[in-house]
Amino acid sequence: MNQRTLVLLCAAFSSVAFVACGDTEEQPTTSTSSSSSSSGSSSSSSGMGGEGGIAGGGGMGGAGGTAGAGGTGGAGEAGGAGGMGGAGGMGGAGGSGGSGGGAMLINGCDQSTAEDFTGMATPTVQFVGLSYSPACMRVKAGATVTFEGNFASHPLEGGTVTDGIPMSDPNSPITKTNTGMSASFKLSNEGVVPYYCTFHAASGMKGAIFVEP
Repeated sequence: MNQRTLVLLCAAFSSVAFVACGDTEEQPTTSTSSSSSSSGSSSSSSGMGGEGGIAGGGGMGGAGGTAGAGGTGGAGEAGGAGGMGGAGGMGGAGGSGGSGGGAMLINGCDQSTAEDFTGMATPTVQFVGLSYSPACMRVKAGATVTFEGNFASHPLEGGTVTDGIPMSDPNSPITKTNTGMSASFKLSNEGVVPYYCTFHAASGMKGAIFVEP
């Protein structure tokens, strides 16, 4: 076999081999394509996963309801009508008025209890110790009363004695007498004529003459 033929054979062989090789090479390609296709199909079937949706924002919590205003307390039931006040007790009977106080004493004398000399024109009063006898008397206007005793020891004077304190009366019909043993005084006007011993007035030597009309 000549070189030319060899070359041709080689060329032909190479061509066949090339083809064969090409087939062989193509198969994988096809397979790959198929696989790719298959994968494509598969991918197509699968489709791209959609993007996860954006999670919805959590709903805002509802605003808390306004607290209901407390119900107004029901008005208290009207109080029952007050019971009628009991009838006022009858006032106690007024106490009896106290008996009228005794007449005011003048030098310890009361006209209602004084000795009555209204029937005598010249009655007499005597000194007995540290007192007069009678100390209290009633006479008619115009009567003359005589005092008998030691005036030096028991000076006589017209006036009143209050709480042991003598008070001279310059208008008294019984004038101051501090000498002698007897003295007479005419009582012309009605009224009271008190008198006392200036030395012993506080000891009770005093009296009064009630001159009546």
